[in-house]
Amino acid sequence: MVAPQSSVYPRTDFPEDLECHPLLVVDYAKVAAGDEHEVDQLYQACTALGFFYLKHHGVEHLTEPMFAMGKA
Repeated sequence: MVAPQSSVYPRTDFPEDLECHPLLVVDYAKVAAGDEHEVDQLYQACTALGFFYLKHHGVEHLTEPMFAMGKA
């Protein structure tokens, strides 16, 4: 069974006691299309933070079932 895709990034359905860090969100589709602002966002995330959330990467259908399995 495949869980429905989440359209909220970063995800907000983690347990309350799980510490999360507010990371930048990078849209892969925009980076691939050459969006200068998004490319700058990616550069900032990589050089200043070292981590980021990536959306519209095309593998959501593989990641969502992992979250469902974790809940189960």
